Amino acid sequence: MSSSSLRSEAFRDRIRSTAAESLSSNMVSRSTATIGVPKSVDRRDVLRVVCSTSEASSQAASTQRQSELRKAQHTQQPEQLSQQARQEPQSQQPWQQQQQQQQQQPPWQRQQQEQDQAKQGKKAGQGKTQQSQAQWQAAISKSGVQSAAAPMGTERHLATAMLFLVALSVCLWLDVKTATDLLVSGTRAFVQLTAVGLGLKYIFTIDSSHPVFVAVAVMVVIASYTASQRAKSVPRGFWVALVAVATGTVTALSLLVSLQVVRLRPRFVIPIGGIVVGSSMTIAANTMQRLADDFEQRRGQLEAALALGASQWEASLPLIKRAVAVGFGPTIDYTKTVGLIQLPGSMTGMIMGGASPQEAVNLQITITFLLLGALSLSCIVSALLAAPQFFHSPAQLLETW
Repeated sequence: MSSSSLRSEAFRDRIRSTAAESLSSNMVSRSTATIGVPKSVDRRDVLRVVCSTSEASSQAASTQRQSELRKAQHTQQPEQLSQQARQEPQSQQPWQQQQQQQQQQPPWQRQQQEQDQAKQGKKAGQGKTQQSQAQWQAAISKSGVQSAAAPMGTERHLATAMLFLVALSVCLWLDVKTATDLLVSGTRAFVQLTAVGLGLKYIFTIDSSHPVFVAVAVMVVIASYTASQRAKSVPRGFWVALVAVATGTVTALSLLVSLQVVRLRPRFVIPIGGIVVGSSMTIAANTMQRLADDFEQRRGQLEAALALGASQWEASLPLIKRAVAVGFGPTIDYTKTVGLIQLPGSMTGMIMGGASPQEAVNLQITITFLLLGALSLSCIVSALLAAPQFFHSPAQLLETW
């Protein structure tokens, strides 16, 4: 280090010490003059007191400043929140301006905009529907049931009806009495299925239980009328069939819904209800017709039993048992061979629709047990209600029926 730099640093230190001494002397002189300290008191003691007082005052000032800063921070947050709250409406002002502009528009222009928006939403929904249909068809094609997704046209209907036409021709050639009934039934089946398909397409879109009750009631009434027409010789056969079919159907469907096997909606209950009603109609008609034939063939035995003092129940009980056994026989044979000789319609439909065989089997087992219970009730009720209709009084048969 050079001598000039050393001289400059020494000169600076001398200036600092001189300034400090002058400052301390000034402070001491001011404090002694202000407070009135005698001259006999040492100046160094006065300087020590003044320095401690200044340090205390500086600490107090610093703490005061820190407290003021904290208060400012606490007060600044609500102010910022209030400013944000004030700024939010300003950010929403463009939306409000847009709404005001829409309200100021003429009515016809607003209606046009709403129609355009509705068309755009409808197009988007159609796109999603087409996409879901494409996915469903892809899943069907992967499962190997392309024929299930293929639409049935008029040509295919005519092709499948060829076997029906052959059977009808044979009946006409042999002059069988059921030829006319076969033609009428085939024509009615085509018309009825077409109409029902159109109706169910609308009914299945309704997410309510009211169509279920209406549809089941209509099916029960039509089935009862059909059963009574087959068993025309049974007096008051319509009411007998109505009670029998309704008992089996309501019991089976109530159990099905209460166990939560299916939801109480048209898409689920109506197809199963149709199976139960149709089967109950068939077994009720067979039982009633068999009972009427037995009453006609064994009229003499019944009159002899009544003349010997037998009651109406005692005389007709053997015929009731025979009618129930004959009427319920086809159902028992069908249950024994289900899955071995033939696959039920509901199970076949589920498999062709893409469901796994195990799911189809589980549903078919449930339907089979429901059918057994419903058909047994319909069979027994129809026999018990039809037998008293052949008596004019507790001990006398009707002359004709």
